[in-house]
Amino acid sequence: MPKYCIKKLNVEFRKISEDQYSIIDLSEYDYNDINDVYSGINEIKVKTPLNEDFTVFVPSGRSQIFSCKGLNILPLHDGQYCITTESCGAPIKRLVGFYPVMRDKIDGLVMTTKDPKYIHLLFEQFKMMQILDEHDDKKSAERIYQDIRDLLAKCGKG
Repeated sequence: MPKYCIKKLNVEFRKISEDQYSIIDLSEYDYNDINDVYSGINEIKVKTPLNEDFTVFVPSGRSQIFSCKGLNILPLHDGQYCITTESCGAPIKRLVGFYPVMRDKIDGLVMTTKDPKYIHLLFEQFKMMQILDEHDDKKSAERIYQDIRDLLAKCGKG
C-alpha cells in the first residue's frame, strides 16, 4: 500500500529563461502523514504541443527545474501539454495549458505601448484564459487564446 496517492493531478510550468523551465506540483493528495508526500518523487511524463515527449522527476508537492537542451527537446511553445503520471497503481492524465510565447509578447508590450487600457485588457484576457484552462474549459480557453493572438497581431506583436 502506497503511503500517499494523488487525488487530482495538477502541475504548473514556469519559464525561467530561454532554455530553463520549472514544473511545479500543485496536486491534491490522499495521505495519512503529510511528511510521506514531501518525501516522495513523482515521475511526470510530458507530451508537448509539438508532439515531443520528455520525463521530469518532481518531488511531490514541490518543483523541479529542467533544461530543454538537457532533455534534447525544443523550447516550450504555447499550447496544451499532456501530463501523465501513475499513482496507487493507476495512470492519471491531465491537459495543462502553458503559454510562454504569448506571455512574453504581452510583457514586451508593457514597455512599448502607451495605452494602459489596452495592456490591461490583454492581461485580463490572458488571466481569464488561464483560469478557464485550469478548470478544464479548454474550448473557451482556446477561443480567448485566438482573440488575444488576433489583438497582438494587430499591433505587430503576433
